[in-house]
Amino acid sequence: MSSVRVFIAATTGPVEIQRITEEDPEVNSVVCLGGKAMPLPISAAYDAFVRVPTGVVQRYFGHAAYRADISATVEDGYSWQLGMFAAHGLFAARRLAAGDDPSPGAILVATGEVDRDLNVLPIDHLAVKLERLSGVVAAMARGGARVTIAIPAGNRDEIDEEWLAARRLGPGVCRVLPVGTVEELFRELELDPPAEEAAHPIAVVPGVEAPTAPRTRTLALVAAGLAAAVLVVGIAASAAFSDWRALGEAGRIGDLDKALNEAAREGGLPGFKARLFETWLRYTRPADGSVEIQVREFRAPGRGSCAAVRFGSAKAEAHLVAKSAPEVFETGAFEGLCGLEIAAEAGSDDVYLWGRFERRMGGGGGAPDDAIVLGPNSRSLKWEIDLPRRLPAALNARLVVIAARHPLDGAEGWLGRSIPAAGAAAEGRAWYDLVARLNARGVTVVRATYRVGR
Repeated sequence: MSSVRVFIAATTGPVEIQRITEEDPEVNSVVCLGGKAMPLPISAAYDAFVRVPTGVVQRYFGHAAYRADISATVEDGYSWQLGMFAAHGLFAARRLAAGDDPSPGAILVATGEVDRDLNVLPIDHLAVKLERLSGVVAAMARGGARVTIAIPAGNRDEIDEEWLAARRLGPGVCRVLPVGTVEELFRELELDPPAEEAAHPIAVVPGVEAPTAPRTRTLALVAAGLAAAVLVVGIAASAAFSDWRALGEAGRIGDLDKALNEAAREGGLPGFKARLFETWLRYTRPADGSVEIQVREFRAPGRGSCAAVRFGSAKAEAHLVAKSAPEVFETGAFEGLCGLEIAAEAGSDDVYLWGRFERRMGGGGGAPDDAIVLGPNSRSLKWEIDLPRRLPAALNARLVVIAARHPLDGAEGWLGRSIPAAGAAAEGRAWYDLVARLNARGVTVVRATYRVGR
């Protein structure tokens, strides 16, 4: 059977799933950008999508950890799940085309959320995602590969044939396929219907190697024994879990970090308990993408001046700034810019935010000239930034926001010290290591930068 290239339909355009690689089951699954050592923000959500008990990939394909390389970042909630699950099905069948495959037999573009029963749930912004595809589908189809765009059946009423044909997304160029279940998509891809693995290890007790033989009755018995051992450990550890949970709920993240580190250093059963609790914290923290940062510029109307705005003879006009990259807002011009408002908004009232705004004048990577700390607040934070009358050099702004399911008591202490100021320590691998560490303490981290040019 032919190979298939798989793309996720995102609001920014199609994103290719270039490669899937099996990893050590004891590490977390990760999504990286184009083969680079750069984990993307959806990695934690992907790990939860893979690993039992929350995920479905391990349940249907038997392995607990993967690395997925994609061609661009994805920030669209959970609509990447249908394309990713299909890619795993093709990978298991040895039919997932590599990113550099010049002549795949077929191309799949997919959008949709997948639940635990493999139903495909409706998603938002379908029209925008299809619009982004209209200019590239013809190029995808060069060489004779057929293109299928899989969408949730629940979104079927949002499109019509004339709309599709006008954008060259109708018959003759590609096929739009509404699906209500993953099984329907697998039939289209000529894959066997997804079926749960008979058995697979869901956890490994330290000192006991996971079996690597084929999945047989013996494997089922070993897995059952491991599951029972994990259950016993969980019961025995209930008191420790209660103490750690109390620290987290009180927002004492520094004390929680110390307690978990001490347990990990002790090794053995205490270390195993700490790893279990860290896994629970990762899954219960606010999801990646659940906190949105916005930058709003207030500009003098027409050819007016900011002086007129300050003296009340004119009213500033608000403009929402677009992003040029996932964590970077487009550069603003200083001329006519009278004020700035930067806001962070969580998706629900049970999320608490703390944030730090930093301003640095001029280039280079020096320390910030000014910093404004806000929070902890429930759901939202807002910075209202006064601008100088004259701008001697470019203004560089950076915002870091942390989110948790509880008030972050002492965020200006341990957490505040953990978040580095702008500079080398705030970039590269050190930053992603910090994000992973805070994720394991139940904290989600978001950042963004904005620049005003002279």
